[in-house]
Amino acid sequence: MSFVVRCAAVSVTLVVIIAALGGKAAAQSDAYARAASSDSTTRSQAATELALDPNQRAVEMLLVLLERDVDPQVRLSAVRALEKRRDPDLAEVLQAASVRDPSPQVRALAAQAYKRLWALTKKPKTAAGLS
Repeated sequence: MSFVVRCAAVSVTLVVIIAALGGKAAAQSDAYARAASSDSTTRSQAATELALDPNQRAVEMLLVLLERDVDPQVRLSAVRALEKRRDPDLAEVLQAASVRDPSPQVRALAAQAYKRLWALTKKPKTAAGLS
């Protein structure tokens, strides 16, 4: 099954969820639907919006965009969005993208994002006996 077909199936599922939830959830879910669009510009914009969504589903969608999207601009947007979340748990995913992604631009940005997120995992050193 192709990425576009899978995205279309995700879009249909999201439309049903949007209809059931309504209100604020509907606005957030619009970004999920746009992430499954056949237009790469729309998917890039959706990735930017998903960076601000506190829901774990947003992270999952961003990971799909990073790992499976055919357009390097979408993957760049996903890297930026994942970094913007400032979640050190995402550092390993970005490290993997910095090595495996076919695009040199995505690899470079993922490496920078990895370094910045990895720095968040470091705890400040305290003097002996102080805590």
